[in-house]
Amino acid sequence: MNKLFFYIPGVYSIYTRYKGIKGTIAFIFKYIMICFMGSQAYEQFFNGFYFILGMFLMFTMYEFGYIQNDAETIKYEEYPTMRLTDDDLVFYEKHKGSIYASRLFYMLLLIAISYAIGIKILIIILAVTTIPVFLIYNHIRCKWNLHIHVILMFLRYAVPVFFSCNFANLALSCWMLAVHPLLIFMELSVKGKFGYQNKFLKKYILHVFDEKHVNTFRVKYFTVLLLGTILVAVYNIELKGFIWLSLYCWIFYVLVFLVERKKFRNN
Repeated sequence: MNKLFFYIPGVYSIYTRYKGIKGTIAFIFKYIMICFMGSQAYEQFFNGFYFILGMFLMFTMYEFGYIQNDAETIKYEEYPTMRLTDDDLVFYEKHKGSIYASRLFYMLLLIAISYAIGIKILIIILAVTTIPVFLIYNHIRCKWNLHIHVILMFLRYAVPVFFSCNFANLALSCWMLAVHPLLIFMELSVKGKFGYQNKFLKKYILHVFDEKHVNTFRVKYFTVLLLGTILVAVYNIELKGFIWLSLYCWIFYVLVFLVERKKFRNN
């Protein structure tokens, strides 16, 4: 069987969303590392096994939605984004039963392990909501897709972090929302995806949606977030752990900005 990516959690994401060296680097630094840094906000509660468990559970469920989007939703779209080859789609149609059954088995196994080791039931339920939210996202195409997309991104980034320390609070939720989902929502709101465009953001925040302006916007965004995090931590020392998460994101996007600027100059 040469289509194992359909069956192994995480591999499907790399195959369809993070191809090549650049994609792999993006996968590590824009997802794995952000989740890891978020889990260190309350490092005294961090559990490495819980973190890995939450990551695999999220991959298993999130890829339910990815597979359906890439193989089923495209059938009803006028201009679909093709992430699977014709050969992949033929394999999917022949083996979709075993593909979804294996994913369901992994999901139930990981949920059972999570419950057995004492992961709080509300965190498990939050993780499981990924599937119905993704199903809704895949079955509608309107301006609300962008808002549902924010929920999906939040679950994707927050669930492994909640697992890692086995609790969730408002501060942790807000920071995990801010470090990626909110940023992407603002960018796509300017781009006008799904027929929705935020005129306020386009006029005052991000005037032009292209690589150069987006990279500049991200540096400004994380500069504000970092300064805001430091200010909040001054008044509440218990939140000092969030400084490292914000600092990591700021350093990462500054480096991206510098690399891309050099590339533009060379061209």
